[in-house]
Amino acid sequence: MNDRFSADDLPRKSPWPVDLAHVRPFHIGSVEVRPGSCEVVRGDQREVLEPRVMEVLVALAGARGETLSRDDLIDACWEGRAVSDDAVNRVISRLRALARAFGTFEVETITKVGYRLIEFDETGTVGGVADAGGGAWTKVDRRRVVAAGAIGALAATGALVWKRPWQHRPPPEAVELFRQGEIATRQGFAGQQRQAIAFYEQAVRIDPSYAAAWGALALTYTHLLEGFDEAEIASVPNRLRSAAQRALRLEPDNADAQFALALIRPTFRNWASMESDLRGLVQRHPDHWLGPGRLALLLTDVGRFREAIDIWQGMSRYHEMPPVGVALIANAMLSAGQFDEADALLQQAYSRWPAHPALWTIRYRLLLFSGRPQAAVAFVLDPDTKPTGVEGDELARLRRLAEAVDTRDPSALQASADEHRRRAESDVRNIPNSATIFALLGQPGLTFAAWDRYFLNRGSLGSSAPISRISRRFARELFAPPMAPLRSDSRFSRLITEIGLEDYWRQTGTRPDYRRTG
Repeated sequence: MNDRFSADDLPRKSPWPVDLAHVRPFHIGSVEVRPGSCEVVRGDQREVLEPRVMEVLVALAGARGETLSRDDLIDACWEGRAVSDDAVNRVISRLRALARAFGTFEVETITKVGYRLIEFDETGTVGGVADAGGGAWTKVDRRRVVAAGAIGALAATGALVWKRPWQHRPPPEAVELFRQGEIATRQGFAGQQRQAIAFYEQAVRIDPSYAAAWGALALTYTHLLEGFDEAEIASVPNRLRSAAQRALRLEPDNADAQFALALIRPTFRNWASMESDLRGLVQRHPDHWLGPGRLALLLTDVGRFREAIDIWQGMSRYHEMPPVGVALIANAMLSAGQFDEADALLQQAYSRWPAHPALWTIRYRLLLFSGRPQAAVAFVLDPDTKPTGVEGDELARLRRLAEAVDTRDPSALQASADEHRRRAESDVRNIPNSATIFALLGQPGLTFAAWDRYFLNRGSLGSSAPISRISRRFARELFAPPMAPLRSDSRFSRLITEIGLEDYWRQTGTRPDYRRTG
C-alpha cells in the first residue's frame, strides 16, 4: 500500500475493474463526461467514445493527476488480461485527439512510468475534476480512483491543485478552429490542405501562444511541398520553419513541429539521412498520427513496400487511417503483389468513403495493373462509383486506356501512349504515372525517356525541368507492377545507379522487395 495515504483514504469497497454503468457524470473543466452513455459534452459539441476509451478516461481522471502505469490501466480497464502495447497506444492516442478537440485537458506520458491526465481550469492552471454537482475529488490512492465505486465517492474538500505556469489553455474559439483544421487535414480532398492552413492561421491569430496550432500549421505546410509546382512552393519552407520554431519555443517537445522540420527536405537522394531522422522521431513520438506514416512512405520510395505496410498496419491499430492513408497502403500492397489484401482493404474503405478520389484512383490502378482491364473498364463506367472532383474527360481517358490494354489493338495502344506522352510533356509531375503506363503499353523507350526527364532532367521528352533543393521527385513508381519486365533492361540498372538508389541500399544494408523475391 502507498504509505503517503492513510487507511481512511482507501475505499471501503473497491469494485474492480471500472464499471461504466455505475460511474456518475463528472466534469473536466467545462466538459461533462458521461460514462454511462460514453459521451463527452460541452454545449453543442459532443463526442461518443468507445467503452474502452471511456474506461481509460475515467481511470486517468479519477487518478487526480497521479501517474498510472500501463499495468494499472490494464488492471482497471482490461480486467488484467494480456494486452498488446498497440491496444493501449490506440486508446491513449484517441484520448489525446479528444483532448485536442476540447482543449480542457491533456494526457501526458511519463517516460518509462505511465500516463497522467492534466486538467486545465479557467486560468490555465491544473484544477480539480468536479462531479456533476460541482464537488471536487479528493486526492486518493490510485487503486481507489480507478475503481468504479471509489470514483463515485467524491468529497467537497481537499482538492489537489498545483500551478504549472507553462501550461496554456487556448480560448474555445481557437480550439474549435484547431479541430476544424484537423478534420480538413485528414479528409484528403483537393484544396483541403489550404483550408486546414486557413483554420490553423486563424487559431494562432486568436491565440498566439497556442503551441499545438503552431505545430499543426507547420506540419500541414509539409503537404504543400508535394503536388504543387516550384513557383507555388518557393515560400513554403520559410513559412514552415517560422511556424515550427514558434511551436517549439512554446512547447519544446512539440511532435508536429519536429516532424515538420524533418520533412522540409525532399526525400529524393536524401533517403538514408531522412530515414535515420524519421526513425529517431518515431522512436520519440511513437503514437504520432502522421510521423510513422511518413517513414513508411519513404520506405516505398526505396522499394521496401512490405516494411512500409507493416508500419501502416501498426498505425491503423490505434489510429483511424484517413482515406489518403488507406490509398497509400493499398498502393504499397499493389507494388508488393498483395492484390487480394489490397482488394479487401479498398472494399472496406469504400463502405465509408464511397466517392473519395484517392480511393477511386488506386482501385482503378489495382484492377489495371493486376491484369483485370475489363473490370477496370466496367469500374470507370459504373455511375455508382464516380469519384468526387474527377471530370468526364479524365474518366474517358482512363476508359480508353483500359480498353486498349484489354484488346491489345495496336492503334488503340499507340493512341493511348500518345495521349499519356502529351500529359508527361505538359507537366513533369505527371511523369511517374505516365512512365508506368508506357511500360504497360509496351513502350520501354518512352518509359526510360520519361524517367530520364523526371529524375535527371535530360533527354528529348518534354521541356527542361531543373531539379532544385526543394524539388520533389518520387521513385516509388519505379517498382510498380508494369515496371517488372523492364528490371532486366540495362537502362533500369543505369537509372537506379545514377539517382543514388544503389548507394542507398549499400549504405543502409537493405534491399528492395523485388530483390528479396527474385
